[in-house]
Amino acid sequence: MNLQRFASLLLILTLLLNTTVTIAQDDSSPLLDALALVPNPAHGDLYFADFTAVEQAYPAAQRPADWADYEAASGAAYDIWRRTFRNTMLPGLEYFTLGDEIPAAMGIDFFEIDRALVDLAPPQTVMYLFGDFDSTAIGAALTARDFTQESVTGEVELWCGSVGCENSEQINVRERNPADFFGGDLGRLWGRLIAPQFMIGANMFEDLQVVEQVVNGQQDSLASNPLYRTAVAALSDEGTLLQAFIPSDVGLAALSDLGAMLPPTLSPEQRSAIIERLLDNDFEALPPYKLALFAQVVSETEEIGSVVLLFAQPDAAETAARIIPARIAAYQSLVTQRSFSDLLTERQVEVRAEVLPGEFYTTVRLDFAAPIPPAAVLADETARPFMYSLLLRAFAQRDLGWLSTFTRADLEALAGN
Repeated sequence: MNLQRFASLLLILTLLLNTTVTIAQDDSSPLLDALALVPNPAHGDLYFADFTAVEQAYPAAQRPADWADYEAASGAAYDIWRRTFRNTMLPGLEYFTLGDEIPAAMGIDFFEIDRALVDLAPPQTVMYLFGDFDSTAIGAALTARDFTQESVTGEVELWCGSVGCENSEQINVRERNPADFFGGDLGRLWGRLIAPQFMIGANMFEDLQVVEQVVNGQQDSLASNPLYRTAVAALSDEGTLLQAFIPSDVGLAALSDLGAMLPPTLSPEQRSAIIERLLDNDFEALPPYKLALFAQVVSETEEIGSVVLLFAQPDAAETAARIIPARIAAYQSLVTQRSFSDLLTERQVEVRAEVLPGEFYTTVRLDFAAPIPPAAVLADETARPFMYSLLLRAFAQRDLGWLSTFTRADLEALAGN
């Protein structure tokens, strides 16, 4: 990127900074409602998707009523819904294509699932499904598969497979049934909690027992944690939330490990050149943040990929809001070796940064916003992925150097200085 273009982009990003919004701490949301069943503290990466929100985000879309409708439906309204749904970044969702087998495996139609949350800390997984479920139908399907109802507390039922809940993590390829989202891909018979409003399964019974304590009000949830409440509240004025991702502490720590972020395919000369380029750009360290949240939000006019960062001190947030736009303008992908700003320009993405004061933490919200395309483009399966999808893929590839918190000393150590 030439210096004139860099200066122009940096000026635009800087002019978009604001410090006038104060976060409300008591706004509820579907994401916060889901976090109300996740034990505090969290131990894994959290993936959330709201399937019912697509029609709210895109009034031209139509969600299928059930699996039969999904298979038979045609037209632009269904195509818009499908294209949006197929960009959902949720572990395990690849097996939704077995929708005609899900009722026998789980006792529900796939389209009875309104929202889902996955707590992933390999090898541990907890999956939360939310909707309006028929516990009787679920119980009948599970009974036919040799599951047993082990206990009932109010409306919440605990069901265990033939191996017992304590052996939920056992793999048995002869029992493989990918139509069962709760471990069926590996023939596992996860223990599961069933209620009219939710289904929760876990491959480790100890995890499910802790979730049961949260459900019964015996342990705090993430929804009671000011960090998570503040992060969710930062999205409250943006529009309709479709998806969200909250990395674990381990995931955040990876963003501070420059050595691990540099692709192993790079030659020593290429690694040195990248480090020297960072040092030559008057490198300034990004203050550490307490939590990060990535989200896909749709307003009346824009599709937005949001990154929410929480800081313990207001001055750290102000510093971050100043540093990050410059980093975005200068960043070159370590995976594709392309300018990040070129990618944003191609997608008509405008970057906005806001500092949001709060009661407990100060938030920096970065919005990667693009105009909502015409309905014909929304319905096109070949359309470019959403900015949220690109951000999550970059996270998985450790290609978010503009969010890294490594220090100048870390850089100089890698450079051998």
